[in-house]
Amino acid sequence: MGEWSKWRDINELPDYKGAGVYKIRILNNNNPIVVNRFLACDEEGILQIGRSNNINRRLKYFLGCINGKDYSHAEGKKFHLISEQSKINEIYKDLKLQYSFLQTEEHECESKEEYLIKCYFKKHGEVPPLNNNLPDSLTNWEGLKCR
Repeated sequence: MGEWSKWRDINELPDYKGAGVYKIRILNNNNPIVVNRFLACDEEGILQIGRSNNINRRLKYFLGCINGKDYSHAEGKKFHLISEQSKINEIYKDLKLQYSFLQTEEHECESKEEYLIKCYFKKHGEVPPLNNNLPDSLTNWEGLKCR
């Protein structure tokens, strides 16, 4: 699949404005928070897997939503709601979000995102916490080879 970017703080938006897929993770005291899932704990703390034709803009919208702005990013809005309506900030005193992205061609974004989410699903028994649904079947389940 190519090279993923290094993990960066969610406030440090990338210069890259092209297409790609991205992951957002959660940390406390600079360590990923283990996310309990149905079949296996996610040791990486992945909250979302997404795609965009403009990675910079999509992450900007996520960041805006978690800060309470009315941007179009359902997963960012969901995290904002969690921050406002749960005890997450009491439980984790040094909470941070980071992202990593993989550059792709525009026509590859949807299938790469689906591949990543389906591999996560196969391992953990459900999609990442901020993702709403399992993608449609562009990727063949029988031929799915996850790393």
